[in-house]
Amino acid sequence: ARQDIRIIAVRADDAHLLAQVPVTLGINISSMMEMEPQVTAAYFDVLRRAPTDQTAFYCSNTAEKKWADGTIIRFFDYPWHEQDRLMLDEPCPWDQYGYHKEWPFYYRRKYPVQHRLLYLHKNTSA
Repeated sequence: ARQDIRIIAVRADDAHLLAQVPVTLGINISSMMEMEPQVTAAYFDVLRRAPTDQTAFYCSNTAEKKWADGTIIRFFDYPWHEQDRLMLDEPCPWDQYGYHKEWPFYYRRKYPVQHRLLYLHKNTSA
C-alpha cells in the first residue's frame, strides 16, 4: 500500500508475493534459463495479472540452454502470448559475447542472446 516504493527486486520463485502489486515494468536479464519452466510460467502469470492497465516486460536471455539432466530451456518457448504487443524483438546487440579472466578474454556465446521488450497481454481471469 506504500506509494513511495518505486522498485522491487524479488527472486523468481517468490514472484507470487507480487500478485497484488501494480507492476508497470518487469525486467529479467540472464536468469530465466536457470528457472524451472513452471516457475517461469508463474512469473509471467504474476506480471499478466498485475492490477495495472499495462505491464511492460523486458527480457534478455540466451536462446537456448541445456541443463545437466538433459532439460532444454528455450527463450522462444517462454509463455509469450500472441496478443503481447512487441516493441523490440531481436538478438541482443550488447550481449553476444562472454568473457573469461584469462586469454582469450572474450568469446562469442554458443547460443545467441535474444531480447524482447513488449506490453504483456493482460490476464484478468481469476
